[in-house]
This record gives sequence, C-alpha cells and structure tokens, in this order.
Amino acid sequence: MKGEKYTIQQIAEIVGGTVYGTSHSDKILYLVIDSRKIIFPGSSIFFAVKGPHHDGHQYIQKAIESGIQHFIISDPVIMDQHPGCCFILVKDTLSALQKLAGHHREQFNIPIVGIVGSNGKTIVKDWLSHILSAPYNVCKNPKSYNSQVGVPISVWNLQPENEIGIFEAGISEKGEMQKLEPIIRPTIGIFTNIGTAHEENFANISEKISEKLLLFKGAECIVLRNDDPAIEAMVKELYPRKKVISWGSGNTSHYHVSFIKTHGNTEIFITSGDENFSFTIPFTDPASLENAIHVFITAKYIGIDTALMVEQMKLLPRINMRLSFKTGKNNCFIIDDTYSNDFDSFKIAVDSLDSLYQFDKKTIILSDIAQSKTKKEELYKNISDILQQKKVSRIIGIGTEIGEYKQVFPDGSHFFNNAGDFLNHLSQFNFHNEAILVKGARIFEMEKIVTRLENKVHDTILEVNLNAMVHNLNYYRKHIPAGTRIMAMVKASGYGTGTHEIAHILNFHHIDYLAVAYADEGIELRNHGIKLPIMVMNAEATSYELLVERKLEPVIYNFENLTQLLEHKKNSGSIPPVHIEIDTGMHRLGFNPDTIKTLLDILKKEKEVHIKSIFSHLAASDEPEMDEFTLQQIELFKKISSEVEKTIGKPVLKHIANSAGASRFKEAAFDMIRLGVGLYGVGADAEEQAKLQPVIALYSTIAQITSVKKGESVGYGRSYLAEKDMVIATVPIGYADGYRRSLGNGKGKMYVNGQPALVVGRVCMDMTMIDVSEINASVGDRVEIIGENHPIEVFARSMETISYEVLTSISLRVRRIYTQE
Repeated sequence: MKGEKYTIQQIAEIVGGTVYGTSHSDKILYLVIDSRKIIFPGSSIFFAVKGPHHDGHQYIQKAIESGIQHFIISDPVIMDQHPGCCFILVKDTLSALQKLAGHHREQFNIPIVGIVGSNGKTIVKDWLSHILSAPYNVCKNPKSYNSQVGVPISVWNLQPENEIGIFEAGISEKGEMQKLEPIIRPTIGIFTNIGTAHEENFANISEKISEKLLLFKGAECIVLRNDDPAIEAMVKELYPRKKVISWGSGNTSHYHVSFIKTHGNTEIFITSGDENFSFTIPFTDPASLENAIHVFITAKYIGIDTALMVEQMKLLPRINMRLSFKTGKNNCFIIDDTYSNDFDSFKIAVDSLDSLYQFDKKTIILSDIAQSKTKKEELYKNISDILQQKKVSRIIGIGTEIGEYKQVFPDGSHFFNNAGDFLNHLSQFNFHNEAILVKGARIFEMEKIVTRLENKVHDTILEVNLNAMVHNLNYYRKHIPAGTRIMAMVKASGYGTGTHEIAHILNFHHIDYLAVAYADEGIELRNHGIKLPIMVMNAEATSYELLVERKLEPVIYNFENLTQLLEHKKNSGSIPPVHIEIDTGMHRLGFNPDTIKTLLDILKKEKEVHIKSIFSHLAASDEPEMDEFTLQQIELFKKISSEVEKTIGKPVLKHIANSAGASRFKEAAFDMIRLGVGLYGVGADAEEQAKLQPVIALYSTIAQITSVKKGESVGYGRSYLAEKDMVIATVPIGYADGYRRSLGNGKGKMYVNGQPALVVGRVCMDMTMIDVSEINASVGDRVEIIGENHPIEVFARSMETISYEVLTSISLRVRRIYTQE
C-alpha cells in the first residue's frame, strides 16, 4: 500500500527502532506484510509481523527473492542470516506498523469518518465512499481491512490529493480500539449497531460498546441509531458534551425515519424539524435500510448536495458479503457461505437466499450456531422463525447442538451429527431445480457438502467477481448523461462468465436491456426468471414464433430479414417488436445508407412493425488514431436515425456506443449505450483500465511435481529438452479448457505463490507443465493463470489475441464460481 515518501532513517525515528545496514533506496513508498504481494520491491519495506498463526520473519527469504531489501524486524538473528539487507530492529513489528501509520495520519488535516459496529461497517464505508466520491477525492479501507494490521495499511494510503478519509475499525477483544484510535483519529464517527460477534471476549454488552466507542474520543460528532438504548446511554456517559446525531422511528430522534418497500426497492422518508427528505435505494432488506440511512445522514452532515445524494442513493452497489455462488447438479444453485456461522451472518446469508426469486424451492443446510450467548432454545427458535418467514422449503441441520433443539423447527426438517453423516444420506434428498444455502462454521467441514453438490469437479476454476462487475457498471453510469439507458451484452454465455448468473446481478442493479446473439440464449434467460427486455442479434426466421411467445426482440439488419418478418406476420398474425441495425461503416451487418429510402418506404406501409430501437456499431472507438472515422460514423447515424424517426412518426431508442464509445465519445450516448467487455473489467485505454475492476480470475492447482534431469524431455513430441536439472509441476488445464496450445515452450506463464512459472513442453488437451525449479511449490498449491499477478490483457497478449477471445474461449467444463464478499 502506497503512502507518502519517507527515508529509512525517518521511519526508524518514527517507530523507535535502530537501523542496521545501508539503505538501498532514497524513499520508501510501500508497506508490505505479505511476501506474495510484492509489486514495487525497490521502494517497499517489509514488516515481519507476528500473528497467532504465523510469523512474518519466516517469509523474509521469499521477500528477498522478490527484490525486497528493507525490513522491520523484532528478531535480531535475522540480520546475521541476510547481511546484505537493511533492517530496522524494533521490539514489536505490529506496534511499529501502527506507529508509522499514526504518524502518517497526523500529516493530514482533512475530515476523517470512522466507522464501528458489529455489522455493516464495510457496506457503510463503501456506500458512503460511493456518495462522497462524486464531489471529493476519497481514501478508504480496501475491502474490509479493519483489523490491527488492516487499519494501518489502509491509513497509509492517504495521499496529499485526498480530501476526505473513510475508515472502518473492527475489534474482537478489549484493548484493541485504543491502538486503532491514534491511527484513524476520526473527526466524524458512525456507530452502525451492536451484535453478538466476539461477545465471548467481553464481560458484557456495555464493555463491548464502550470499547468500540473509544474510536470517537477525538471526533466532533457521532451518528447513530437511537432505537438501541444501550448505545445511546453509553455515548452520553462517555461523551456528555459531544454532538450526537441520532435517527430512528421514535420522536426523540434528530431524524425521524419511515419507509415504503416495493419490488426490489425501498423509498425512505426522513423528517427533521421543518425539513423533509426522501430517497430510493435498490434494496429491501432491513440491514441495507439501516446502512443507507447512516450513509445519507453522514453525507448530509458533511455537506453533500441533497439532490446529488438522492441520485446516488438510487445507484448504491451490492457489496461483497463473503459469499460464493456456484452452479449445482440437477439445475440447482448453491450459495456457499462456509466461512463462519454466527447469528448475524446467518441472517445476511438467508437474505441472499431469499433474493433468488427465480427459484420456488429453497433449502438451507445449516450447522450449529457459534459465538452466541443467547439461550440455545431461544436462539434456534429465532432461526426457525426466520426460515419459516422466508419460506425456506427444507431445513437440514448439521451438528449435535442444532439437533438437540429439532423440536423448534417445522415438521419435515432433517438433522445430522456431522457433514459426513449427512453425505452418507445425500441420495435421499433428490436435490433438483432449487436454491441451496450451505451455511456453517469451518469446523463443521461444510465445504465437503458444497463439493458434493457442485455441478462439475474440475481443479480449474473461473472465479467471477460480481461486485467488480457492479463497480464497472457504475463507472460507466457516471460517464453518461442522466437518463441514458444501458444495454448489457450477455451473448456467448456472458462472455464466458455465465449468461443467467450475470443477467441476474445486472437485473438487480437496474440494467435497462440485455442483448444475446441467438434466440436460445434469450430463452435460457427467460427460463431463469429474467424479465428484462432482451434484444436478439441473430434471430433466425424459424424462431419468430418463439420470440413472440417468450417476448424476445430480434434485430432486423437486411431486407431478407424484413421480408421473413413480414411473411411471419402474414401467416401468424403477430410479430415481435424489432430493432433496426444500420451499417455506418463497420460493414458487417446492417442496412446500407444507400438503401435507407427503400427501407423507409416499406416501414411507411407496414404500420404494425413496432420498432423498439435503431442502432449501429462503432468500428474503432477504442483506437484514438481512428477518432475522425468514429465521429463520421456518429454523424451518419444521427442523420439516418433522424430520418427513420421522422418516417415512422415517433421517437425510438437510438444507440451506437459500445463500452469504449461510451467513455470516449459523449456525443455517442444518444438514448442508450451497449456495455460489453467494459463490464468485465477491460478498459479502452490504460487510464480507464486503472478505474475498472477485473471481473474474472482463472485458477488451477498443482496436480503433480516431477524432478527432471538435464537432457530429459517434457511433454509430447519431446519438443522441450531440459538444459539443467529442473522441477516440473503439472497443472490440470489444457487447450480443451481454453489454454491455447500456442502457449507451450516458454510462451505462456502461470503464477505459483506469486512467482512466475514458464510453460515447458507442449500444452496438452487437459494438462500443462510449468517450471517451478526456483519456486517453493507443493502438490495442491494454487496456480494463478489469470488474476492479480497476470491480468487478462497481459494474458491475451501472450496468446496474440484480445481479451474478448480469452473470455469466450474458456471451456464450459471449467467450473464457474461467483463471489460476493
């Protein structure tokens, strides 16, 4: 993480350490605690942080191999082992990290928002950043970096250009917040709520609240919900003179809140004295309502324009909740939440299950609940009530504790002592056409259940980050005029990521239109409950009846299409609404400008032809040297579409801009833009690429490690002969999975433990061999093919192709996993 420039001597003085060795860099910019995540080693310093399950000193050699030469350590023996490096010796490396971040924080005189609470911190942080980023340059925690290590790493990111900071702080035991407060030093505090997580580490709820509130001792005000009297009472006791901005349903609140839920949305009404506000958010669950109100009130206190806030609240993104969405056997859909199982995270997971409205049948497989001081019978009765309220069809309990209270669950529920016991009886459940939530703590080995329920067993995984896609969607939304609609291209199985899975998340985030290549893709979307308008790019005449039945809209791009459409109308009496494609210079499909008069003459006569849109394709919108041609296309489209509208006597949707066109040519927005590869995180240029988030990552694992002697061959045809003794790892991915054969013999590379490993020998149909001679690798280690170290655009260049082809060439036998943290 990058901070301001500090010399080694300055850092030593700040952290109270002693320098040994000579510095190899004038300035340090980056703090590193993970030897696998080193990007700029020359200007980085590695903190050998000790934790309950690891010791950073053990990874110093790996850091050195990656180019790091500066270290902060607490074990002096390390210095003798690596005499060429520069060390700062301290008593406690974590404390040194926190001191350095605290010093860095002192250099900034800007508003800082600090967020505490049991739930919702990350969402409030990200949503508040979403609102504030319009007028301000915002710095915030990446993801949920809110721990004793995460907070200092986050605050180190503060830069001179930042105008406001937003940092969440998480604690699990007494004494932690007093270490985080000097690092964040918020001027504004938000207390989200108090829950049961980590209750066992505090004497009582009051101690837990007071510990969290220590973050706000220097804040000028605190925003909180005063429906919880325990929090309000503790605030008054600790900070009797501090400004408190409260909200709730009661009359004693500064802001009185009410709301109305509709399908997929909630309109929130807030009254404060003579002021009245209302805004809409794209969520209906109680947690989202609470988080959104915290955000709105805090942004109002900061001084954000109300009209701007109202518009931005409509676009609040869905934030990762550490859930994975996976395709199951027998047309099932699995929510994998096998990380933890406290009552609060249980409620969040069930809300996600409830949101899968396309499934009539829903099952939960639930382990014992951990970290709760509620009486067990009352706890499981509450769980049972929630599941029945959410109309969960089938309940399966895993664990001895939940089984003891089976009487509080509805008849027909099933209980097993452990995951293995359940799997021995798996065949009796006949899972089919349903959504299944697998929710449980790690100790119950619930991941074994997920593995058995998943559709395909393949060690290679395509990971699709749905939140990154929503981020990219919102990026483009900010770059187009208000009111401009968005069509998302989900053809070719959603560019290889999955058609209906992607369609559902886009539908949830209020996309206006979808586009597919063929009718069967549109039918698949309809079968999965997608009700959005769908444009079919290449509809055959034989499919027109189905198009009418499933409310799909074909593209008409030549007179043969049009004749077939009119013939269908003559024979059946009905035709689907259509989209007219104009060729403005791409010369692929579309009516030629010279034939527009003939087209218009036909449309004048055929009044029943309902034209939904007129569109064209930009041939080179991502190539600046072709901008003159692109502008000519836009002008020609404007002229022709105007003629069409004049002829039919009414306006229709007009669209020509793809992802690059939408971001580079404001005049190309018209009524709608079409987002394709940009949604998937591929930008038009380096500047845009930096603002988008990668949606896909491709991973595999090492299946076998083999020692190869000098002169021995690797792979088919003996095309590779070892020039020295080597260690070769075999990875289960090949050209049948989309990993091209041309990547063999050093043209391709993968990453193992953050280190590049070149492909050796020919790529096989199902396997590829890589050189791990200089890497500490083991069977089962994760192998990154596309990801953080190896971005898709870099991977595409090695294949001498473009990111589009990479996305669409990944075989369907590769498992798709959809993540939301």
